Amino acid sequence: VSPYLADSLNGFLRPQSDVVVVCNGLSPGVFAMGEKRPSGRKRDRVVFVSILSGLAGCKNGRALIEAFALLRRELGTQVELWMLGSQYEPGGLAQAWARQRSWDAGIRFIGFVPYAECLRTLA
Repeated sequence: VSPYLADSLNGFLRPQSDVVVVCNGLSPGVFAMGEKRPSGRKRDRVVFVSILSGLAGCKNGRALIEAFALLRRELGTQVELWMLGSQYEPGGLAQAWARQRSWDAGIRFIGFVPYAECLRTLA
């Protein structure tokens, strides 16, 4: 995760150990696209965003959906997951798979979007 997200997660989720920061390969200009949030403002929700290609494979979207369902059960509407990429469109394969297991609450299935729109979504 980014250093900004690590700080946010530490304050919101209060993990038992430090959150590990792994470089995500986005240039600092991408982060500058987002609005600056006032420090000290209490957040009412945390939004996780994933960009995957296909439901199966190395990035394992199924495991993410299952893990998010567990998190959502613990934290309720305070957390959301936005899923971008092929097979993550509304009514697509991933949504059907999640819905069959009643794991789709709080997940916004967005699907494939052009790169520029993807960056705006992340910002």
